[in-house]
Amino acid sequence: MTGAEKPELAVNRGQDTVAGALNGFISHAATGFVGGACLDIATAYFNVGGYSLLADSLDHATSVRLLLGAAPTPPENRRRALRLEPASPQRAARTRLRQALEGHEHNLLVERDHLGFTFEVDASTRRLVKWLRSENVQVRRLEGRFLHGKAFLVGDRFHGVVAGSSNFTYAGLATNLVLNLGNYSPHVVGQVQEWFEELWSEAEEYDLASLFEARFEPHAPQLVYLRMLWEFYGEELMADSRLNPEHKADIKLRADINEYAMVVIDEAHNLRNPGTQRAHALRSLLAGTPPKKLVMLTATPVNNSLWDLYHLLGYFLRNDAVFADAGIRSLRDHFANAMALNPDDLTPEHLFDVLDAVAVRRTRAFVKRFYSTSTGTGAF
Repeated sequence: MTGAEKPELAVNRGQDTVAGALNGFISHAATGFVGGACLDIATAYFNVGGYSLLADSLDHATSVRLLLGAAPTPPENRRRALRLEPASPQRAARTRLRQALEGHEHNLLVERDHLGFTFEVDASTRRLVKWLRSENVQVRRLEGRFLHGKAFLVGDRFHGVVAGSSNFTYAGLATNLVLNLGNYSPHVVGQVQEWFEELWSEAEEYDLASLFEARFEPHAPQLVYLRMLWEFYGEELMADSRLNPEHKADIKLRADINEYAMVVIDEAHNLRNPGTQRAHALRSLLAGTPPKKLVMLTATPVNNSLWDLYHLLGYFLRNDAVFADAGIRSLRDHFANAMALNPDDLTPEHLFDVLDAVAVRRTRAFVKRFYSTSTGTGAF
């Protein structure tokens, strides 16, 4: 079957692959016809791996039309209607189609984002983008209805078609248990060509090249690093009270609690009340050995009174006499004395001795002036 000019059966079995059958089919037609051969492809899914398997033979085609479309969700995997879908069958069908198209776009993005970063993958993706941008390649997506059929039409209506269950993906062309049949009867091929033309006329232009070009857009190293942190810790960062093992929606940390070296808290003023569930969760997170570093970010460390600031400091200043060398024998008494002052007499100097030791202060004006490329606006 591999390399056959007119394959009758294209499957992934043993040494045979659908990609091998199609490469022979496309190459023989493209080099055997006077003036080359055109190629029409209908598929629900597409990825770089599938393209790479056919790339050399695709380069010989004089023109390529790639028709994409969303495949319907199997009934057993579909969400129950209930209140999630309109009561009208027509509206419900449109809702399912819209959701399928959104899922189709999402799947393309996921496939792109999971390509990896090898030189081979990079070269294959760049080659794909160049191919998609060439004048003899057109891409459309069927958005008015689902696309079930998968077909590879080569030559004019009198040449042939390989159609079956293979999507234009690496799995569909090389590993999945699929079945595709070749047909070279002019009457049958003509009908398939009419089927494709009808769908092509309905379909909308789809910029598949831009989707893959986004992979090569430059990003600041800081953004890349932050995205890596988000991918690894994102679920944990969204925990808050869910770190409480007694909470109904609690989650588990990826690693043992003692393996975490630093905890960073944005909007830290939300922890100013030490008796809340989130405060308890934070103290649990900071427990263990060795002691963890704690960074608290806030533009408003004092909301109700100076005790807000005191309670924030209490998460990492475990010793009330930690500032004894600076003449502050008790941190709590120091704040109590500041609170006892007439508010009109209270000035920042009363707490500078403490704040200079624990805080990095940046005003909004300072940040705008010296960190103009940053997205931050100020933090305590």
